[in-house]
Amino acid sequence: MKEKSVKSVIAFTGGGSAGHIIPGLAVIDACKEIWNESVGEKCVMNPDLTYFWICSRKKSERALLDDLGIQTYTIHAGKLRRYFSLKNVIDFFSVLAGTLEALWIMIKRKPALLFSKGGYVSLPPVLAAGICRIPIVIHESDYDPGLTTRFSMRIASAILIPYKASMACYPRKYQSKLVVTGNPVRKELLFGSKEKGLAYCGVKTELPVVLVLGGSLGAIGINKIFEGCLESLTEKYFVIHQTGEHWSTDFRHENYRQYSYLGKPLADIIAMSDLVVSRAGAGAISELALVGKPMILIPLSSAVSRGDQIRNAAYFEYEGAAVVIKEKIITSEGLKNAIIALAEDPEKRKTLGGHAASLSVPGAAAAAAGILIAKIRGEFV
Repeated sequence: MKEKSVKSVIAFTGGGSAGHIIPGLAVIDACKEIWNESVGEKCVMNPDLTYFWICSRKKSERALLDDLGIQTYTIHAGKLRRYFSLKNVIDFFSVLAGTLEALWIMIKRKPALLFSKGGYVSLPPVLAAGICRIPIVIHESDYDPGLTTRFSMRIASAILIPYKASMACYPRKYQSKLVVTGNPVRKELLFGSKEKGLAYCGVKTELPVVLVLGGSLGAIGINKIFEGCLESLTEKYFVIHQTGEHWSTDFRHENYRQYSYLGKPLADIIAMSDLVVSRAGAGAISELALVGKPMILIPLSSAVSRGDQIRNAAYFEYEGAAVVIKEKIITSEGLKNAIIALAEDPEKRKTLGGHAASLSVPGAAAAAAGILIAKIRGEFV
């Protein structure tokens, strides 16, 4: 009997920050591994898996994807806001334009399915895929669903979520679509080297290492507060600071290094760190949890976000996996004291790191990829 041909094109979408793209890249790698392992079995008629990414027009997003040789299509995109703003009118037309662009891409490439990693740029491709009746699988990294996910889940075939506890955040009518996969993270984090991290920073130090992260875009609020305690912290610790592209400090010290963005070296920098101060973006805390790092989290306030980081942080705090400080009440002195208290308490660091690791789901990328491959083969309903 003739082997049935399997359509092997997957469209990926997501963006707005690296936090929406990097997990998707982990899923792409896992898809390739699963697909290649099964060549000669069910997909003998189409042994090559192909994929492309629909992203925003941000140069940083395209550069990240282009550097990995991933074919990209850029579209217009507009943010969804829960409050009145004249920008909503402009962004409505951006979403409309982006949907027409995504529709053309879907018609041209005819993907077997669309995998959405979220962010405002993913809405037009989801709408276009729905119009073309292309199956949609979405992944939500945050503890609870964002606005794009709340819309997308209406037409999605499957909704992949990070934690079992997150199921309570979804309406009952969508419960049958939920699959707990965990958050996909870069597997190279598991192979970070303290020695390579030290070499990257150009130091040999026995001091405890404090790493401060603000996400791929930086966190000006954290940076300003942190700058006020640099002088005292560098007397006792070696400090590494990811500032983001739009902020820097004139502070210089032999025990201080600042970088606008840590890309490939991040795994080694995390490996050499004794504790990490970070925002509570889903991607960042999932990566830190994977390697069991003790964290001090300063979530982005609800004044400038939907409050997703607050709920991510609250979940980790509830599970004993992080120390959480609210941005609106934090001071340089308060942050300094929190860092010192944790740095000087190895037992608490061990406990926090262990609880964080327990929240991580190893193999999350492979779990998500397995669903995508099964879906395009008609094995996942």
